[in-house]
Amino acid sequence: MKHQKTAAALREALKSHYKGPEEIVDVFLSGVISQSKILLYCSHGKGKSMLAEAVGHLTGTTYARVQGSVGLMESRMIARYDIAQLIRGKEEIKWRDFVKAKIKHLDEINRTPPVLLNSIFSMLQERKVEFGDEWLDLDGFVFIGTMNPADSATYEMPPPLVDRFDLCILLPSVRLSDKKALIDIHDFKPVAKEEDLEAMNKEIQNVSLGDDIKIFIDGITRDLQLCIYGDKEFLVDFPQCCSECRHKEWICSKIDSRWAVGERIGLSLKKISRAYAYIQGREAVEKKDVLALMKYVLYHRVKMLDTFTGKHHSLAASMDAMVHSMLERDAERIDAYRVIKDVYYGDYDKMDILKEHAKNDMLIDEFYQEIKTKFDSQQGMLEGRLKGKSPKELEAMRDDLIKKDPKKYAKIISQINDSLKNELMLNKVMLSKDQYMKFIGKVGSKFPEMSKIMRETFPNGKIDNEIMSGEIVFSVRWSTGPIYQLDLYSKRIKHIEDLKKLLEGL
Repeated sequence: MKHQKTAAALREALKSHYKGPEEIVDVFLSGVISQSKILLYCSHGKGKSMLAEAVGHLTGTTYARVQGSVGLMESRMIARYDIAQLIRGKEEIKWRDFVKAKIKHLDEINRTPPVLLNSIFSMLQERKVEFGDEWLDLDGFVFIGTMNPADSATYEMPPPLVDRFDLCILLPSVRLSDKKALIDIHDFKPVAKEEDLEAMNKEIQNVSLGDDIKIFIDGITRDLQLCIYGDKEFLVDFPQCCSECRHKEWICSKIDSRWAVGERIGLSLKKISRAYAYIQGREAVEKKDVLALMKYVLYHRVKMLDTFTGKHHSLAASMDAMVHSMLERDAERIDAYRVIKDVYYGDYDKMDILKEHAKNDMLIDEFYQEIKTKFDSQQGMLEGRLKGKSPKELEAMRDDLIKKDPKKYAKIISQINDSLKNELMLNKVMLSKDQYMKFIGKVGSKFPEMSKIMRETFPNGKIDNEIMSGEIVFSVRWSTGPIYQLDLYSKRIKHIEDLKKLLEGL
């Protein structure tokens, strides 16, 4: 892709300025290129502001920074009235650079007053801001919020706002070996132009995201949501309800029910994984790209219980343990996913196998229940269509289902055959030797192959196995004395009717 070289140059420049794990640079830059909302989360002095300002300078695009504080006002961050026009009695709004900038940096976002957090929410959710009676629609932008968890003079950020951030990056302290290489902010030189950021964002839309990757991401998202008792936010006895649950060792019992997990986890992963693969120089997302990003889209969205985090020495270690657990479960599902695929394509004989997989896995059970409901509904509709049908209508319906998909409709085909059983069989037809020979002669006119086989059975008169001739299955056995017993079965009503006529008058 045309601008991948620019992305690579931007990546190397950022690595030379930010002294920390290379993974941090890759994740952060993926968020920037995909025009995401990024939360940099760590104590003071670890490079939050520097990283945000560095990407603002290096990309050569419009960048604006606002310092969060308890005294911050709308007129400083969003817009102000033109004083000269206001004196003349006209309300003319001057939108601030922060609103118009391609890269918006709100430093110490947790110090921002709640009324301004509402404006930030509209900005992140709806891509527009309000001031006075006017709204301003915003083009695509990058939003970087920095946050110090140790800062006591803070406001609590509402969960819906936190959820709008695609990434949360925990920055570590600078290593001793890197301290001597720290570069002053004034030494940053752009390696890209303003239009490059938009061009790269457009190109990442062409990075392939395969069905297997989508299923993996959706499975991770759903794992975090599932609870055998329903949606977690409506539980009134959590976590007590976990004590007797057969899934009590799974993730559901480790997440605080008050912090419901929404769909934005999956949306963020799909969007940013494309950018992550792009800056690595690839044109398709691989599973390793998703794995590299997983914890960064979960840090701020998943509230783990103290009983779980207490087993680990840090938030990062707790999240690593949770991600590792989810990956183990995903690996265990490989066989189940194959069965699901087979059943989706009509191999309903494997429903019992799928049921076994579903017993100890809520995600697979959800697939099983969905497929079973669909299957039962489909079978119920077909069974309803059987009522009141004549034998010939049933036969036509059966033939149509066999033509469409014999495996998929195996159960209903079997039911139709059961309904037609009396119409398709001639059992215990007793014939003397002369009658049997006459019958063979008559059969030759309509079923020559069958007549030949029947003639070959004479005079032995006993066949241990049923013999198929075309669409007719028959057996000939001795009865008492020189009497033959014929048992005939055909797939066609017409054949049975023809055979009945041939037996008449013997």
